[in-house]
Amino acid sequence: MQQFAKLTKLAYFLLNTSKDNSSLSILACLQTLAKLQNNLINYYKQVTNPHSLNNDNETQQLAIPIQKLKQEHLLVLNTDTIDHILNNENGFIINYEYGKTKEIIFDYDEIETKLRNRISRIRSIDINKFDYFNYQFELYNQDVSLFTDIRRNIKQELLPNDDKIKYRQFLMNTKPDDIRKFLGSLDYVFTYLRNSSDQPRTLTIRNFVQKAIQNKDHLHPFISNQQQPFANLQLKFVINLYEVIEELVFDEIMKNYVKQELSVEACSSDEEKSNIIEQFIRSTYMLENMPQPMKNPNVWMSVLKRLIIPVVTSNIDLTIPLQIYIERTDLWNEDLIEYLDYITIQPNILLRHTYIILNGIETKLAAIQNKTIVVNEQKYIRDWCQTKNEKFHASATATTATTTAAGATTTTNNRAPSKTKKPSKLRVD
Repeated sequence: MQQFAKLTKLAYFLLNTSKDNSSLSILACLQTLAKLQNNLINYYKQVTNPHSLNNDNETQQLAIPIQKLKQEHLLVLNTDTIDHILNNENGFIINYEYGKTKEIIFDYDEIETKLRNRISRIRSIDINKFDYFNYQFELYNQDVSLFTDIRRNIKQELLPNDDKIKYRQFLMNTKPDDIRKFLGSLDYVFTYLRNSSDQPRTLTIRNFVQKAIQNKDHLHPFISNQQQPFANLQLKFVINLYEVIEELVFDEIMKNYVKQELSVEACSSDEEKSNIIEQFIRSTYMLENMPQPMKNPNVWMSVLKRLIIPVVTSNIDLTIPLQIYIERTDLWNEDLIEYLDYITIQPNILLRHTYIILNGIETKLAAIQNKTIVVNEQKYIRDWCQTKNEKFHASATATTATTTAAGATTTTNNRAPSKTKKPSKLRVD
């Protein structure tokens, strides 16, 4: 239990669902406790400085979000606190006036001053704003995944490549916080889509939200504003859009927060790392009998990125074989699910190796791309030289022919015209 408390963050419990509010019970407890502390602090401030509570701007500025609480933000008044004040902060003295008496004189003014100083340093807690995380990826049971449920109700398709590029460029120019909120809003919409079996595939996200979701004030404008490009996206593309956003989130944000267990501590040596990468590649997209759609390394990189995101944000056992997760249907595009039976990854390749495998594939692809660029440049130079040589030889040949012809003409023109000999007459004696 102590290990769980040490490794688990409070924000992971702030889950929201569309049908069951029981997961929000912990929020009610937190809000009640935070409200109690705020009341104590506000009462103290009202007694010591009655004008401080009238300044709403100051109060709002000092309030700290409930999901960012730390130990120093809590009002702790227990026996340990009092003992510390008494023993270490001059809260009492021993009365020596009566010889060897054990009488203690408490300095109540000093104790009160110490307590007031402690309370004055504590900030109010914002109990009205919560960042909900609608978790769509069920790590332990793919049958209850949002993706699986949505695909069961609404047949999904891949976005056209031009649209993918357009959306990715748009999001790359967007603030990371807006991307995170947009992704959270999509998660919230997905909790409603999973239970909607009679929706047209061509219905837009915005129209579905207006039709099915009553409380939509907290949704990101990318979904609710008709002027935004995502609001008019049809429901048959929503999962592929989510996958595109997840890859972007990994590349731009999550890549910088990968656990040491997935990077530095994943392998004990460089040799082990190289072996793991080679084994994975040989058993996946380089496998001889692997279907052609699965031979694209970019497909595997996309799956690995989207697998790492929930692994980074969850406290799960990283020694589980990667095969168990990589064969999940909710990680793959719908048109590739039929080929998952071809995947057989060695049991020594574990979940903790995911990130180093991804880096290994990226490094190999970059090397191949650089080699291709060099080969293309060499071919271009060779072709250019050959073309230049051909033009040079053609020009030289033409010049030689012209010179020869000109010389022949000059010789002919300079030669004296030949005289026709008359037949000689023979004299007969």
